[in-house]
Amino acid sequence: MSIQSGRDVKFTQVLEKLTKWRHELVEQMRNPSTTQPAREETLQLKSQLDQAIACLQMCERYQISLNAKVIEIPPPNNSCLSQYHLMDDCGSIERDCWTEVEANGKFIAVLPKTLLIQRDAGVLSSTAKSNSKE
Repeated sequence: MSIQSGRDVKFTQVLEKLTKWRHELVEQMRNPSTTQPAREETLQLKSQLDQAIACLQMCERYQISLNAKVIEIPPPNNSCLSQYHLMDDCGSIERDCWTEVEANGKFIAVLPKTLLIQRDAGVLSSTAKSNSKE
């Protein structure tokens, strides 16, 4: 199943159903006739449901679709003391011209196992191809 690029990522109906289900689980746990083992099982299910809802909300907020490309930063080759730096090349191949990227006044820490998410996998690669022709 493919999601078209340029379309908003929305889970409105699914989130409504999951939220309703969550409410039903909470009511079930509050019910005095619910046994302790059933309450514990329901609590585990509710916990997983809370995580699923939060994941879908995050995908909506950041517009992450099934077409997104996810890259996991590998461990450094040289040593465990190595660090990764996210750099802006400022349109230059000269490394002295590059600047480290900041967000909210702080450099972005890129550690092994950090995930980079490219929302639409086709956009960056086509941009890179057009830049390499210049």
